[in-house]
Amino acid sequence: MASADTNSTCTTPISGIRPSFLHEQTLAALQSSDVDAHVRNFARHLRSAGMEDQCQLQQLLDAMDELATVNMMRYCQIVQRLSEKILQYSTQYLVSRGPQFTTDDLKVDNVLRILWMSSLYKPVSRRLCYMDNEIFPVLNQICLTCLNCLQLQKDTEPTTPELDSPTSENSYNRTQAIMVSALALLHNALAFTTDPQHIAVSCHSGLVNTITKLVTATKNIFVAEICLKIIDCIAESGNSVAVTSLNDCRVMRAASSIWTYVVAVDPTLKSGIHIAELIARIGENLRRAKGCYKRFYPVGFPGKKRDRLIYRNPTLKMVHWCSWNDCGRVEDRNNHLKVCSRCMLCRYCDEKCQRAHWENGHDLECFIVKKPSYH
Repeated sequence: MASADTNSTCTTPISGIRPSFLHEQTLAALQSSDVDAHVRNFARHLRSAGMEDQCQLQQLLDAMDELATVNMMRYCQIVQRLSEKILQYSTQYLVSRGPQFTTDDLKVDNVLRILWMSSLYKPVSRRLCYMDNEIFPVLNQICLTCLNCLQLQKDTEPTTPELDSPTSENSYNRTQAIMVSALALLHNALAFTTDPQHIAVSCHSGLVNTITKLVTATKNIFVAEICLKIIDCIAESGNSVAVTSLNDCRVMRAASSIWTYVVAVDPTLKSGIHIAELIARIGENLRRAKGCYKRFYPVGFPGKKRDRLIYRNPTLKMVHWCSWNDCGRVEDRNNHLKVCSRCMLCRYCDEKCQRAHWENGHDLECFIVKKPSYH
């Protein structure tokens, strides 16, 4: 993962400075009372179109980032419950709003942060893969819009003195934060798929071209590292469409440009070591796909473990809970939780917990997973 210095450029709160006592009150509230009450509060703010609700939701999300370091168990419990209740609404809103996305749309920013946070819960990453025909083009458009906006702000900087104002700085930080959330969500959606069709959809949506542009244009080492991780996921699949797209976009040339920049800045950076490793791995996968040489394992070897991208708190390890609130047992080696076969999101200790949850609201929230249909 990136070093603390590079993380700070992407995770700085962009809503402006607010009184510290409000932040402390929000953080303390998240650690107390009922988890379902917090989830309902998140959902109420999310479904509202009002700016006040969206600002309050942003404060809650900022507090959640800190909660991950203060009380990891409570954080995991809220993330899982939140994923179960508002995943469908969040993905539908993003798909419907994505084509009209602008960088000053605070609700899209919040939806992306919630979806990224939810994607740390492995069943959500699987659900996002099933939506690849819808979600990949939207995320690609968001990344492209953010890139164009950042380049425009950079080009106008010498002739616009107002850019030194807090407003312009907040706008730049918000645009970069939105782009990082979209990239992290893309990575988590691709990291666990072994189906080459998912990779092909990402390539057909123009994702490879956009990611290559980002690697070439960015001067943020952390953003470049995420982009290279996405390219690594695509290259490792060995899919012919993916390999052709990567070669056509000249990803190795783009990777060499960011490596040159890293060496010029500080070759001893820990993130620089990760970038060097990623570039070498991408080159190896591309050569292997061309038949230059073979390894002892096949292309796209499913046994290789990947970690979800947790850029706000790299040490976080997600914990699974029984979805029935009155139970709340945590999964461990002696208590393996079973996943709901219909929505594939909720987890239960036994049929008793599943039946109780179904009779107390899950029957209205459970929605069927639809397998993707490729044309």
